[in-house]
Amino acid sequence: MRRAIDWILLIATLAFAAWYWHSHRVELRSTAAIIKIRMKPCSSPVSYYVAGIDPRYGLTEAEFAGILKDAESIWEGLSGLDLLERADGGGDIAVSMVYDVRQESVDRLRKLGFSTDRTAAAYEQLRKRYDSMSAALAPHRARMDARMAAYKRDEAEYNSVIAEYNRIGRATPAQKRIFETVRSRLAREYAGLKRLEAAVNADINTLNALATAMNQMILDLDMNVEQYNREGSAMGVYEEGIYRQDARGRAIELYKYHDRDQLLRLAAHEMGHALGLGHVDDERAVMSALNNGKNFELRPADLAELQRACTPPLRRAFDRLFSRGEEEKPS
Repeated sequence: MRRAIDWILLIATLAFAAWYWHSHRVELRSTAAIIKIRMKPCSSPVSYYVAGIDPRYGLTEAEFAGILKDAESIWEGLSGLDLLERADGGGDIAVSMVYDVRQESVDRLRKLGFSTDRTAAAYEQLRKRYDSMSAALAPHRARMDARMAAYKRDEAEYNSVIAEYNRIGRATPAQKRIFETVRSRLAREYAGLKRLEAAVNADINTLNALATAMNQMILDLDMNVEQYNREGSAMGVYEEGIYRQDARGRAIELYKYHDRDQLLRLAAHEMGHALGLGHVDDERAVMSALNNGKNFELRPADLAELQRACTPPLRRAFDRLFSRGEEEKPS
């Protein structure tokens, strides 16, 4: 009897383990990969794959894969390490080009002929346009609101009169002609209001794009100026890309494509985070927090941070204890 119970428990345990693995295999694989990387960093290349490219970027998968390959080479060239590799059909990290308000703002401003280069001159151009459009928009919105309020009053009065004549069931031909004239006038006014509303909304969208681009420049250029903030604008969203690891797995998401060089540096920067690197103080480094330089080679600060990330945690702990012991030795 005891042996039968043991067998039942064993089968139940194995069944539960199989179910748990089937239900959580993505999370378990991701966790196992993260543990391996943390215990033995840089011991084997981290694989990545192209998970998706929003068609609005106009990038083919081959073009994007080429940029990722060049970003990989930035890390492997000077370091001499095999750190990253592309894996078709799946891998450790999903890399995607995600289109949102960041790129939408750049595209809108380009169509309007604005420069979105990260320079003080470009920022000043956008600031002047923002100020002039913002000042001109206020009276336009006030006129539109006044016309809309008047239209709604006239419409409500017209509907009330029509409802009353429908109730009594009769209206003279002359009255019907008056009703038709009023109805036509209301229809023309409504059409005019919709055109005005479309123009005002277009200006609001342009202002939002200007505000988003300007706030990105404020951070990129480390400018000590007051940030614009207005209702409806997508403020607070500045990152051009992120590396994340969570229950869904590990992923790099890139949100902005200005030109090939910018995207190459952005991809190399996020790949650095995927390798375990943090930000460094050198503004020209690939791992600079601002990531707005033109350099495409690892700087000493990058190499030092890479060496730190590639050192096993136990070795780092031992080195800290050893260095502390050296400092405490009597002179």
